[in-house]
Amino acid sequence: MTSFVRISKGALVNPTYVDSVHPISSTRMEIQLKGGQVLAVSRRRIGTVSLQLKPHALN
Repeated sequence: MTSFVRISKGALVNPTYVDSVHPISSTRMEIQLKGGQVLAVSRRRIGTVSLQLKPHALN
């Protein structure tokens, strides 16, 4: 069973479809999905999302 990761108030992400994680600064992060879509991670969730998506390469 796949567990989804909440990246913001309005978005859940299936880690299977995450292509890369891009830290923009200490207060901004973006996730690129395998389909090319880029999603912003809310400031409040950056720490949690980083830990949950650790198996995915940080680019």
